[in-house]
Amino acid sequence: MPDLATCPSPPSKPQVFNVTETHVEINWRAPLEYGASPVTAYRVEYFSFDIPMGWTVASDTVTATRFGIGQLRPDSSYLFL
Repeated sequence: MPDLATCPSPPSKPQVFNVTETHVEINWRAPLEYGASPVTAYRVEYFSFDIPMGWTVASDTVTATRFGIGQLRPDSSYLFL
């Protein structure tokens, strides 16, 4: 089992802004602790109870702490991770 001290702490909870009917932008703060190496990318996922696909990976190569997600369904609620 890896030593947890070598792993980064989690980033902050995503904050939502610039919301339209089909697009949203989220941002978050980088981890407070980086562990043994810096974070090089983030994975952004979203989920809606209105869409039976389960969690959807928006990107797993996000290098900034801000990301825009488009082509969302109007009048639906989403969770972001």
